[in-house]
Amino acid sequence: MEMVENVEKEFEELVENILIRAKEKLEELNEEDFPYDFNSNTIHGIVHEEVDNLVCGFDRQDCLAWIDFCENEEYVDKGVIDTSNIDRILITTAFECIRMKLFEDDLIYDLQEYELTAEKRDEFINRINERIGDKEYKVGEDNEIQIFIETEFDITVDDFKEPYFAKEQMVELGGGDIKILNEAFDMERINRNAIVLEKKRQGLYRIYLMDKDDDIDIRRFFDKKHFDSKNELIDVLMQMSNELFEKRAKEFVRMEG
Repeated sequence: MEMVENVEKEFEELVENILIRAKEKLEELNEEDFPYDFNSNTIHGIVHEEVDNLVCGFDRQDCLAWIDFCENEEYVDKGVIDTSNIDRILITTAFECIRMKLFEDDLIYDLQEYELTAEKRDEFINRINERIGDKEYKVGEDNEIQIFIETEFDITVDDFKEPYFAKEQMVELGGGDIKILNEAFDMERINRNAIVLEKKRQGLYRIYLMDKDDDIDIRRFFDKKHFDSKNELIDVLMQMSNELFEKRAKEFVRMEG
Protein backbone atom coordinates (compact mmCIF):
# COMPACT_ATOMS: atom_id res chain seq x y z
CA MET A 1 0.00 0.00 0.00
CA GLU A 2 2.83 2.40 0.89
CA MET A 3 4.58 1.65 -2.42
CA VAL A 4 1.37 2.48 -4.34
CA GLU A 5 0.92 5.76 -2.47
CA ASN A 6 4.54 6.71 -3.12
CA VAL A 7 4.17 6.01 -6.83
CA GLU A 8 0.97 8.08 -7.02
CA LYS A 9 2.68 11.00 -5.25
CA GLU A 10 5.75 10.79 -7.49
CA PHE A 11 3.54 10.71 -10.57
CA GLU A 12 1.74 13.87 -9.46
CA GLU A 13 5.11 15.57 -8.91
CA LEU A 14 6.27 14.39 -12.33
CA VAL A 15 3.22 15.97 -13.98
CA GLU A 16 3.81 19.21 -12.06
CA ASN A 17 7.47 19.35 -13.12
CA ILE A 18 6.50 18.88 -16.76
CA LEU A 19 3.90 21.63 -16.56
CA ILE A 20 6.34 23.99 -14.81
CA ARG A 21 8.92 23.47 -17.55
CA ALA A 22 6.28 23.80 -20.27
CA LYS A 23 5.14 27.10 -18.76
CA GLU A 24 8.73 28.40 -18.68
CA LYS A 25 9.14 27.56 -22.35
CA LEU A 26 5.80 29.17 -23.24
CA GLU A 27 6.83 32.36 -21.45
CA GLU A 28 10.11 32.48 -23.40
CA LEU A 29 8.34 32.65 -26.77
CA ASN A 30 8.24 36.00 -28.54
CA GLU A 31 5.73 37.32 -31.07
CA GLU A 32 8.02 36.47 -33.99
CA ASP A 33 8.13 32.81 -32.88
CA PHE A 34 4.48 32.18 -33.75
CA PRO A 35 3.08 29.97 -35.10
CA TYR A 36 5.25 27.63 -33.02
CA ASP A 37 5.39 23.83 -33.18
CA PHE A 38 5.20 23.12 -29.44
CA ASN A 39 4.54 19.44 -30.17
CA SER A 40 7.74 18.64 -32.04
CA ASN A 41 10.04 21.24 -30.47
CA THR A 42 9.10 21.16 -26.81
CA ILE A 43 6.58 18.99 -25.01
CA HIS A 44 7.84 15.57 -26.08
CA GLY A 45 11.40 16.56 -25.22
CA ILE A 46 10.36 17.74 -21.75
CA VAL A 47 8.41 14.53 -21.10
CA HIS A 48 11.31 12.37 -22.29
CA GLU A 49 13.84 14.17 -20.08
CA GLU A 50 11.67 14.14 -16.96
CA VAL A 51 10.77 10.45 -17.30
CA ASP A 52 14.43 9.63 -17.93
CA ASN A 53 15.36 11.50 -14.73
CA LEU A 54 12.84 9.40 -12.84
CA VAL A 55 13.58 5.90 -14.11
CA CYS A 56 17.37 5.99 -14.29
CA GLY A 57 17.68 4.98 -10.64
CA PHE A 58 14.94 2.34 -10.68
CA ASP A 59 15.58 -1.18 -9.45
CA ARG A 60 13.43 -4.14 -10.55
CA GLN A 61 10.86 -3.57 -7.80
CA ASP A 62 10.47 0.08 -8.77
CA CYS A 63 9.98 -0.84 -12.43
CA LEU A 64 7.31 -3.41 -11.62
CA ALA A 65 5.49 -1.01 -9.28
CA TRP A 66 5.34 1.71 -11.94
CA ILE A 67 4.33 -0.70 -14.70
CA ASP A 68 1.47 -1.92 -12.50
CA PHE A 69 0.48 1.66 -11.66
CA CYS A 70 0.33 2.75 -15.29
CA GLU A 71 -1.87 -0.19 -16.38
CA ASN A 72 -0.94 0.22 -20.04
CA GLU A 73 1.87 -2.29 -20.67
CA GLU A 74 -0.14 -4.06 -23.36
CA TYR A 75 0.01 -0.92 -25.52
CA VAL A 76 3.81 -0.52 -25.38
CA ASP A 77 5.54 -0.80 -28.74
CA LYS A 78 7.78 -3.84 -28.23
CA GLY A 79 10.15 -2.51 -30.88
CA VAL A 80 11.41 0.23 -28.55
CA ILE A 81 12.17 -2.13 -25.64
CA ASP A 82 15.83 -2.93 -24.94
CA THR A 83 15.92 -6.74 -24.69
CA SER A 84 19.64 -7.05 -23.90
CA ASN A 85 18.91 -8.22 -20.34
CA ILE A 86 16.04 -8.39 -17.84
CA ASP A 87 16.96 -5.10 -16.15
CA ARG A 88 16.94 -3.21 -19.46
CA ILE A 89 13.63 -4.83 -20.43
CA LEU A 90 12.05 -3.67 -17.17
CA ILE A 91 13.44 -0.14 -17.16
CA THR A 92 12.62 0.58 -20.82
CA THR A 93 9.14 -0.89 -20.34
CA ALA A 94 8.60 1.29 -17.27
CA PHE A 95 9.83 4.32 -19.23
CA GLU A 96 7.34 3.73 -22.05
CA CYS A 97 4.45 3.02 -19.67
CA ILE A 98 5.06 6.25 -17.74
CA ARG A 99 5.55 8.29 -20.92
CA MET A 100 2.24 7.06 -22.36
CA LYS A 101 0.37 7.61 -19.10
CA LEU A 102 1.52 11.23 -18.95
CA PHE A 103 -0.28 11.96 -22.21
CA GLU A 104 -3.52 10.73 -20.64
CA ASP A 105 -3.40 14.01 -18.71
CA ASP A 106 -5.67 16.43 -20.59
CA LEU A 107 -3.36 19.42 -20.27
CA ILE A 108 -0.18 17.59 -21.28
CA TYR A 109 -2.10 16.02 -24.16
CA ASP A 110 -3.34 19.43 -25.34
CA LEU A 111 0.19 20.85 -25.23
CA GLN A 112 0.92 18.75 -28.31
CA GLU A 113 0.13 21.85 -30.36
CA TYR A 114 1.64 21.98 -33.86
CA GLU A 115 0.71 25.62 -34.62
CA LEU A 116 0.79 27.46 -31.33
CA THR A 117 -0.41 31.07 -31.52
CA ALA A 118 0.16 33.88 -29.03
CA GLU A 119 -3.47 33.61 -27.91
CA LYS A 120 -3.20 29.85 -27.45
CA ARG A 121 0.06 30.35 -25.56
CA ASP A 122 -1.64 32.67 -23.09
CA GLU A 123 -4.49 30.20 -22.68
CA PHE A 124 -2.05 27.40 -21.85
CA ILE A 125 -0.21 29.57 -19.31
CA ASN A 126 -3.52 30.35 -17.59
CA ARG A 127 -4.49 26.67 -17.54
CA ILE A 128 -1.15 25.70 -16.03
CA ASN A 129 -1.44 28.44 -13.39
CA GLU A 130 -4.92 27.24 -12.47
CA ARG A 131 -3.62 23.68 -12.22
CA ILE A 132 -0.40 24.07 -10.22
CA GLY A 133 -0.50 27.59 -8.77
CA ASP A 134 2.88 28.69 -7.41
CA LYS A 135 4.40 25.23 -7.00
CA GLU A 136 8.12 25.03 -7.66
CA TYR A 137 10.13 22.57 -9.71
CA LYS A 138 11.17 19.52 -7.65
CA VAL A 139 14.73 18.44 -8.27
CA GLY A 140 15.20 14.72 -8.91
CA GLU A 141 16.96 12.38 -6.51
CA ASP A 142 20.69 11.75 -6.69
CA ASN A 143 21.75 8.14 -7.15
CA GLU A 144 24.75 6.18 -8.41
CA ILE A 145 23.87 7.08 -12.00
CA GLN A 146 22.94 10.76 -11.73
CA ILE A 147 23.46 13.84 -9.62
CA PHE A 148 21.86 17.29 -9.71
CA ILE A 149 24.02 20.36 -9.16
CA GLU A 150 23.36 24.09 -8.95
CA THR A 151 25.59 26.63 -10.69
CA GLU A 152 26.00 30.38 -10.94
CA PHE A 153 26.92 30.07 -14.63
CA ASP A 154 26.19 28.33 -17.91
CA ILE A 155 28.77 25.94 -19.33
CA THR A 156 29.48 25.16 -22.99
CA VAL A 157 31.62 22.66 -24.86
CA ASP A 158 34.16 25.46 -25.48
CA ASP A 159 34.94 25.54 -21.75
CA PHE A 160 36.53 22.08 -21.97
CA LYS A 161 39.98 22.76 -23.35
CA GLU A 162 43.11 20.76 -24.17
CA PRO A 163 45.26 19.36 -22.65
CA TYR A 164 42.73 18.49 -19.93
CA PHE A 165 40.10 17.28 -22.39
CA ALA A 166 40.85 15.97 -25.86
CA LYS A 167 38.83 17.55 -28.65
CA GLU A 168 37.66 14.08 -29.71
CA GLN A 169 36.15 13.51 -26.26
CA MET A 170 33.71 16.37 -26.46
CA VAL A 171 30.32 16.05 -28.13
CA GLU A 172 27.81 18.91 -28.24
CA LEU A 173 24.28 17.58 -27.98
CA GLY A 174 21.01 19.31 -28.80
CA GLY A 175 19.89 22.11 -26.52
CA GLY A 176 23.43 22.87 -25.39
CA ASP A 177 23.86 19.59 -23.47
CA ILE A 178 27.39 18.17 -23.43
CA LYS A 179 28.76 14.61 -23.59
CA ILE A 180 32.29 13.65 -22.52
CA LEU A 181 33.47 10.33 -23.99
CA ASN A 182 35.71 8.12 -21.84
CA GLU A 183 35.89 4.93 -23.94
CA ALA A 184 38.75 4.39 -26.40
CA PHE A 185 38.95 0.60 -26.35
CA ASP A 186 35.59 -0.64 -27.63
CA MET A 187 34.01 1.43 -30.38
CA GLU A 188 30.84 -0.67 -30.22
CA ARG A 189 30.34 0.72 -26.72
CA ILE A 190 31.58 4.24 -27.32
CA ASN A 191 29.08 5.61 -24.77
CA ARG A 192 30.39 3.40 -21.98
CA ASN A 193 30.67 5.63 -18.90
CA ALA A 194 30.22 8.76 -21.02
CA ILE A 195 29.49 11.80 -18.84
CA VAL A 196 26.50 13.90 -19.86
CA LEU A 197 25.82 17.44 -18.62
CA GLU A 198 22.15 18.17 -19.16
CA LYS A 199 20.88 21.66 -18.43
CA LYS A 200 17.49 21.29 -16.75
CA ARG A 201 16.81 24.96 -16.25
CA GLN A 202 18.74 28.12 -15.38
CA GLY A 203 21.24 27.28 -12.65
CA LEU A 204 20.40 23.57 -12.53
CA TYR A 205 22.29 20.77 -14.27
CA ARG A 206 21.82 17.02 -14.23
CA ILE A 207 25.07 15.05 -14.58
CA TYR A 208 24.74 11.37 -15.44
CA LEU A 209 26.58 8.44 -16.98
CA MET A 210 25.53 6.59 -20.11
CA ASP A 211 25.99 2.80 -20.27
CA LYS A 212 27.36 2.81 -16.72
CA ASP A 213 29.54 0.04 -15.29
CA ASP A 214 28.05 -1.63 -12.21
CA ASP A 215 30.88 -0.71 -9.82
CA ILE A 216 30.64 3.07 -10.29
CA ASP A 217 28.79 5.55 -8.10
CA ILE A 218 29.21 9.12 -9.35
CA ARG A 219 28.09 10.65 -6.06
CA ARG A 220 31.55 10.14 -4.58
CA PHE A 221 33.01 12.69 -7.01
CA PHE A 222 30.79 15.46 -5.66
CA ASP A 223 31.41 16.61 -2.10
CA LYS A 224 29.40 19.74 -2.90
CA LYS A 225 26.26 20.42 -4.92
CA HIS A 226 26.58 24.17 -5.56
CA PHE A 227 29.31 25.61 -7.78
CA ASP A 228 30.19 29.30 -7.91
CA SER A 229 33.24 28.74 -10.11
CA LYS A 230 33.16 27.22 -13.61
CA ASN A 231 36.79 26.07 -13.22
CA GLU A 232 35.91 24.25 -10.01
CA LEU A 233 33.21 22.22 -11.76
CA ILE A 234 35.48 21.48 -14.73
CA ASP A 235 38.17 20.23 -12.32
CA VAL A 236 35.68 17.77 -10.82
CA LEU A 237 34.61 16.59 -14.27
CA MET A 238 38.27 16.23 -15.35
CA GLN A 239 39.01 14.08 -12.29
CA MET A 240 35.91 12.01 -12.98
CA SER A 241 36.75 11.58 -16.67
CA ASN A 242 40.38 10.65 -16.01
CA GLU A 243 39.42 8.05 -13.43
CA LEU A 244 36.81 6.47 -15.70
CA PHE A 245 39.28 6.35 -18.59
CA GLU A 246 42.07 4.87 -16.45
CA LYS A 247 39.69 2.26 -15.05
CA ARG A 248 38.82 1.13 -18.55
CA ALA A 249 42.49 1.17 -19.63
CA LYS A 250 43.41 -1.18 -16.78
CA GLU A 251 40.57 -3.52 -17.75
CA PHE A 252 41.78 -3.52 -21.35
CA VAL A 253 45.38 -4.38 -20.31
CA ARG A 254 44.09 -7.28 -18.19
CA MET A 255 42.00 -8.62 -21.09
CA GLU A 256 44.90 -8.32 -23.52
CA GLY A 257 47.24 -10.01 -21.06
